[in-house]
Amino acid sequence: MDYCGLSEKHTLTVIHIVRFIPMKSALFTRFPLLALLLASQAQSASQCLSDTLTVGDDWQVLTSQGFQPNIEHFANERRLRLTPSEPYQSNGVVFKSPISSSQDLAIEFTAYAYDGSWGQNARQGDGINLVLSDASVSPALGAYGGSLGYAPMAIGSIYKPGFAGGWIGIGLDDFGNYSSSGEGRTGGPGGHRNSVAVRGAGGGFSGYEYLTGTQSLTPTLENNSVGQRYQVSLSAQGVLNVKRDSGEGFEALISDYDVSANNSATKPAAFRISFVGANGGATNIHEISQLSMISDSCELPPSVMTHDTSAAIDASVMRFSVELDRELKSGESASFNYQTMNKTAHSNKEYSAQTGTLNFVAGDKVLYVEVPLLDMTLADMGKQFYLRLSDYVFNGVQQKLHHSTLLALLLSNDSDGDGVEDDLDQDPANVNSDSDGDGLTDSEEQTNGTDPLDACAPNKDANQCDLDQDGKVNGLDLDDDGDGRSDEQEKADGTDPHLVDEKASDDQGNDDQDNDDQDNDDQGNDDQDNDDQGNDDQGNDDQGNDDQGNDDQGNDDQNNNQQDPIDLSDRDTDGLLDRLENEIGSNPNAADSDLDGIPDGIEWGGNPTQPQDSDGDGKPDLLDQDDDGDGTFTSLEDSNQDGDNNPFTQADDLDNDGIASYLDADETSNNDSDGDGILDQVENQGASDLDRDGIPNHLDIDSDGDGISDDFEFDGVVNGSQGAQDKTPLDSDGDSLPDYLDTDSDNDGISDQMENGTVFPPLDKDGDGIPAYVDVNDGEIAGNDNDSDQDGVSDDQECSTWPICIDSDGNGLADYLQKEAGQEGSSGTDSSDNVSQDDQEQVAVQATGIVKTSVSGVGSLWAIFFLPLLLIRKKSKVSVKKVFAVIALLAASISAQAQADIMFQDVQSSSLLDEMDIYIGAGFGLSELNPQTKQSGFSIANDQDSGWRVSAGWDWNSNITLEGYYSKLGQVALINNSNSNSATLDYNAVGLHGVYHHFVQGDRYLKNSWAIFAKAGASKIINSASGVQYQQTSTLQISTGLGVEYILANDWSVRADFEAFDQDANMFSVSLVKRFGFSKKRFNRFLASISLLPATAASGDSDDDGVQDALDDCPDTTSGHSVNELGCAFFEGEMAQVMFESNSINMDDGSELNLDAIARRLIEQTFLRMQVVAHTDSKGSQQYNQNLSERRAKEVRRYLLAKGVKRRQLLILGAGESRPIASNMAAKGRAKNRRVEFKLI
Repeated sequence: MDYCGLSEKHTLTVIHIVRFIPMKSALFTRFPLLALLLASQAQSASQCLSDTLTVGDDWQVLTSQGFQPNIEHFANERRLRLTPSEPYQSNGVVFKSPISSSQDLAIEFTAYAYDGSWGQNARQGDGINLVLSDASVSPALGAYGGSLGYAPMAIGSIYKPGFAGGWIGIGLDDFGNYSSSGEGRTGGPGGHRNSVAVRGAGGGFSGYEYLTGTQSLTPTLENNSVGQRYQVSLSAQGVLNVKRDSGEGFEALISDYDVSANNSATKPAAFRISFVGANGGATNIHEISQLSMISDSCELPPSVMTHDTSAAIDASVMRFSVELDRELKSGESASFNYQTMNKTAHSNKEYSAQTGTLNFVAGDKVLYVEVPLLDMTLADMGKQFYLRLSDYVFNGVQQKLHHSTLLALLLSNDSDGDGVEDDLDQDPANVNSDSDGDGLTDSEEQTNGTDPLDACAPNKDANQCDLDQDGKVNGLDLDDDGDGRSDEQEKADGTDPHLVDEKASDDQGNDDQDNDDQDNDDQGNDDQDNDDQGNDDQGNDDQGNDDQGNDDQGNDDQNNNQQDPIDLSDRDTDGLLDRLENEIGSNPNAADSDLDGIPDGIEWGGNPTQPQDSDGDGKPDLLDQDDDGDGTFTSLEDSNQDGDNNPFTQADDLDNDGIASYLDADETSNNDSDGDGILDQVENQGASDLDRDGIPNHLDIDSDGDGISDDFEFDGVVNGSQGAQDKTPLDSDGDSLPDYLDTDSDNDGISDQMENGTVFPPLDKDGDGIPAYVDVNDGEIAGNDNDSDQDGVSDDQECSTWPICIDSDGNGLADYLQKEAGQEGSSGTDSSDNVSQDDQEQVAVQATGIVKTSVSGVGSLWAIFFLPLLLIRKKSKVSVKKVFAVIALLAASISAQAQADIMFQDVQSSSLLDEMDIYIGAGFGLSELNPQTKQSGFSIANDQDSGWRVSAGWDWNSNITLEGYYSKLGQVALINNSNSNSATLDYNAVGLHGVYHHFVQGDRYLKNSWAIFAKAGASKIINSASGVQYQQTSTLQISTGLGVEYILANDWSVRADFEAFDQDANMFSVSLVKRFGFSKKRFNRFLASISLLPATAASGDSDDDGVQDALDDCPDTTSGHSVNELGCAFFEGEMAQVMFESNSINMDDGSELNLDAIARRLIEQTFLRMQVVAHTDSKGSQQYNQNLSERRAKEVRRYLLAKGVKRRQLLILGAGESRPIASNMAAKGRAKNRRVEFKLI
């Protein structure tokens, strides 16, 4: 038996099924595929998910025109309505869980299309689309009308991209335009009314090509309120089958079509499944119901997360973690092989080598590999080794593993060297931390010989010291020494409040420093003469070992070796950890630090990272005795009717505004504590601290934290406490969340903060009187400036008096943000919504005849990312000759590389150009040009052309370049709407860029290196026209760009540039670049080419140095030389330093002898490469010393070259005074700092 291309042998699992009919027999009737699965004897089907297609649960809504897909109830079923019978709709839902594409997939559903119209015409539109998109791309709808929410639209001034990440769109096409190539769609046999058609992969405005489809079908797809059943299957190999049951059983519509072989993009690893409904000028109600989705497995292989790790040198193990992004479910398994590998730490010396397998089973999410560490010293600090993972297998199938090598770093157990181990140190990275809070840093106490963990040593009067160990630190204790007499009394009497008064200490006159064990009972537990010099451990004596005054609550840790390095103690049980309370200054021994009756844990508030400060006085509520800053203590703002002396419980609210009296500074009748005109009880509806900044909404002048005040966002006017109370707050996007509580007020996906920053009055970039944060199109949409809903009517016409705007249909959404019912587009958008003759005449009347260029003055950076896709969509524009030119350019670059000689010419034979750091470049490109045609009477016929560019630049260093260029961008073809005459507008650009290169591999002077780069600067667009007038909106532009450069041999490179000169001019080009100069840098390139020679992949030891080639970083070492653990030769012999006279390049006596010895070694071992680093003392300015060090480095190089050392063996560097090895305060120290050091490269 064969079902929709899936044979009976397949064992499948139900991914999703929607139950509409309760009877089992009816269920099988509706779901024949489900019945088939349940009948399978190989394995019973497991139902992974079952719901009622509730939007927001397993389905995410996608909408572009305001309508929200929703469930409609009928007599015996529920349907998901995708579109109403309204024009210009593109709405849908996407299943939230991705489905693996390596499995067979079957989808079955019923589709409805009815109650539509197209003026007086009987035709209806447009249709339903089943979309499979790349799960790694966030789904976003395609264009409305004939594009069926999947393909793009590019017509007149309307540009709408296709479905984001779309791989295949299976359209049920009522009107017939999904099969046609108009309106920005690519390919197709022409309109086929009532057909099923398939379009392929695409992105932005490129791709989405027609793949296959049917002729017109009967019965028709439109006028179908009963429903037609569809079965769609896609095999793991990408073979598609589509069947329909219109009442007489299933018939094949598309059979065994190989999508993978014919699609323009490879199949993604996982799909997202969406259903989209679309209308243009012609409309229909579109619905689906009775949906099932079936696949081999419910789950994708989990992603693997690995982490580098570290441990102290005195730790017993190094622990690596391997984590999956989800727990494994029943029946799932995963495994990894692992092996330790040396870096600078070596097995059986610093650690014990480990190999093995990690096996994950159901319920596992993270497993660990523990590598035993061996005894080490401080000399081992900083050493590293690896754990390498391999062979990731999930459910028996090999999977790709990213980041397979984990690094382990051996650290000191006292990172900042302040004498306190990291697990006890308040701040392990800060040498000035004060772990015991006694006012002396840990480093100072280490120097003084006092205990950095004892707050009472050396200062018994320190606030954090608890001298009498009664649980209260001195700063909160009225009797510090616990002798029964208050500190104030002792001060008045002249006795020491930190020394127990002998007359009152105990019953027998023995003070607490005489180690009396009969009357000095420590909380009732006598220590039998072992009280450890008066430092009792709360009654639990540790046989004389009390850690020298470091009380561990009675548990001696044998020399302070804490077994649990993470302190989770909460002594006062207030919900705040002691270490947190120590940080903020609250009392870890008292649950109510400010004595206002409210526990600290409650006064902390709802933000886990920041305590609440209700009155904004800089003092957190838990330390503030007047939380609301009204002059009345918090403890007094409680009538205490519950008798617990806690203002928080049964809190008073004298003005009935919903704000507790102790938090309400304004208990008067207006109830507007922050004076923004919004009542406190209104502001605190929902979240009481929306932006979680620690300030409640009713005290926060910017409740949503978007940088725009609540006062302004409420009604668009700054009018203080009198302005807003009797008004309805603005809700620009109609989402029931007022703008002053909405972080994206216009629902355009860009936060208000990003759109406006902190500017006031708010930004209005397109000058239409509507602030950017409530203007969907404030100049962001090319070709549609000042028209947020793209209905052809500008925002300032539809809303000329913001914030008071027209809302024609009374739905709460202003006209400028939505097309009103029955409103036509600004120009033709679909065959089903052609512009009427009257509309065309109106357009002609308004036409100015002037096209605008350089429209924004700033290159559109986002266009750079989409530019390659934009240019691909009209391949016919690029002639074969021009394509061959680009190919020839690349071939020339390869030829240049093939002719390279790894040995460079001697520097002394270089020309004048070789002493300069300049380059020239030339190449060909493809451009996308989009002048503003709105109200001009012209429309764009073709916005793409080919061009060329030349450039010249100066490399300031390996990363930063200054470049000038001239670009011939080509021309855009225009059509006069009134007489259909053609016109052209040419674009050229000249300018200056600053360029920053980031080398991903190697550097600019090294063959086979490559880099990504970004650039920005000033440009001038130069236009010329034929058959049309034009106006340049800006005279000078800020242009931007991104690119990639690959370094060839002999100072050649090839690069690709993506440039945005203005919003209406973008270009992609490929250039060949030739550099001149770099006489010093060629030397670097030679050294780097040696150090970056690839390791031999084959096994064996080709250079016979004892290190296998697979592990040998230098597999071609000359025989006879000693090598290190990496297989690389190292210098044999001592390198003595070279010293200089003060303020001179004259070497001290004996330095030349040292240089002679170094020269002999370099001449004998020509494979060695050394860096010569010259230093100075601190006398003189930094700039002078930097220059002096460079002169000294050159002097050493001159001397060594004269002795016969090869120039390629030396790389010089001046370090100035920045790296002293001795104090510059003394003459001897300065003499040591005037030196030259040699380092192996």
